[in-house]
Amino acid sequence: MIKNIFALAVLCFFLFIPYTFAKDVASAKLEAEIDDEFRWLQAEAVEFVTVATKTKVTAQDAPSVVTVITGEQIRNMGARNIIDILRTVPGFDFAHLGLYPMHTAYVRGIACVSSEKVKFMIDGHSVQPFWGEPELHFDRLPVTNIRKIEIIRGPGSALYGNSAFIGVVNIITKQGGDEPSRAGLEFGSYNTVRPYAELSYKEDDLTAYFFAEHYQTDGYDGVVESDMASDFYGFAASESREMTSSLRHSTFHSNITWKNIYFSAFFQDADSEAPVGVNGVLTNEDEMETYYGYGELGY
Repeated sequence: MIKNIFALAVLCFFLFIPYTFAKDVASAKLEAEIDDEFRWLQAEAVEFVTVATKTKVTAQDAPSVVTVITGEQIRNMGARNIIDILRTVPGFDFAHLGLYPMHTAYVRGIACVSSEKVKFMIDGHSVQPFWGEPELHFDRLPVTNIRKIEIIRGPGSALYGNSAFIGVVNIITKQGGDEPSRAGLEFGSYNTVRPYAELSYKEDDLTAYFFAEHYQTDGYDGVVESDMASDFYGFAASESREMTSSLRHSTFHSNITWKNIYFSAFFQDADSEAPVGVNGVLTNEDEMETYYGYGELGY
């Protein structure tokens, strides 16, 4: 009887070991798959930025107050231009200038006149002119080709020089394969029209992205009854005149990479008319034509 019980116990032991071993292997495999899934989800959730250190770090580890706005967020907010986007950033605001057809940035209550306080960049390339406001072109940058915007809300002069006294804005554009190719046409009041097209391609080691846009509007057609010269040191009242606030600009942008070789280019031609002249005096000599562009080839 004892021998039978002992034999039965030995048999159950050897039958149970493979089952337990198989169960442990299955559990370990499932736990490994769950860990991999969590690591993947965590990597997708973490936002990496380069604006704070010029190296790739997470937004949480960046040694600055950094705000990141993605292309998806831009589409969801229905932003028409860069100004609409940056107005959603805490501490940022923009006031439209009546003298010129552009905006002045206010960061934490400080007005950024003459372009020496906030650094504006496209893919790390400065939009800052030698003199004057970067907003002349910054206002007109298209939002369709933006992958994300990285913003330092605070000083960044240690990395970017004296133009980054109270903030840095770096617009990062799309690369080939980020989104499908597409074209569109927008129109609105005052004969406003905006056709655009973007070509996105990715195959093996080659990625190519091309973007082109044209924007044109007649602007607000109000009438100015009198100007600064109406009662200025005895000048006679000027005649009323329709405001001239038309704007036309064309933009071209490309990003091409092949293995370790890359080429990036941007060009914008803008032609605008100021609503009124210097110091609020009416004038017909108010047309401004400006160009901005860059090209970079690297390895």
